[in-house]
Amino acid sequence: MLLGSPYNGAIDMWSLACVCTEMYLGLPLFPGVSQHNQLSRIVSMMGPPPDIFIEGKNGPKYYHKLRENGGSPGSGSGSGSGSGVEKSKYRLKTATEYARDSGTSVPQLKRYLRYDVLDEVILKTPFASKTKLTAEQKRDEVHRRECFLDFLKGLFHVNPFERWTAKQASGHPFITGTEY
Repeated sequence: MLLGSPYNGAIDMWSLACVCTEMYLGLPLFPGVSQHNQLSRIVSMMGPPPDIFIEGKNGPKYYHKLRENGGSPGSGSGSGSGSGVEKSKYRLKTATEYARDSGTSVPQLKRYLRYDVLDEVILKTPFASKTKLTAEQKRDEVHRRECFLDFLKGLFHVNPFERWTAKQASGHPFITGTEY
C-alpha cells in the first residue's frame, strides 16, 4: 500500500475491482501521475483510509497531523464531519504541500472522468447503445449497474479488513447471475 502499511491478499481484491472498473469504463479509475496524486484520487473517490493506516511508515509523507482543536498546519480541518464516519486526526497534503515537502514539482493533471465519486462514475456513465433504448431496457441497465456498483463497493473497501474475500465476491449476484 502507498502508505507503507503491511498488506495481504486483500490487495488482490482491490486490484480485481480496479480491473473490472477499467474494463467497464475503458479507462483506469486511479491513474495517478505520482504516488501522492494516486492517493489523492483514491481518497477523493473512496474516502480516507483509517487513521491506523495513515500512521504507517509513509503516512507523514502524504498527511499532516491535525492539531487537537481540529485545526491543521496549513489550512482546513479533518474530513467526515456529520457523515457518521469517525473524524480523522489527519489531513491529506495538497499537491502543492506534497511537492514542497518532497522537493518535486506539482503535477499537471489530465481530467478524463466526469465524476469524482464511484457511485456517479458507474451510474451516470452514458449508455453505450447506438440505438435508442426503451424505458424497460434503461431500467434493466440501471439495475445491472447498481448490481455492479454493489460488487465494486465490496472489493473497494479502503480498510482491507472490511474488504470482501474472494469467496465473498464469488457469491455476489454480479458474478453468479442470480437475482440482485
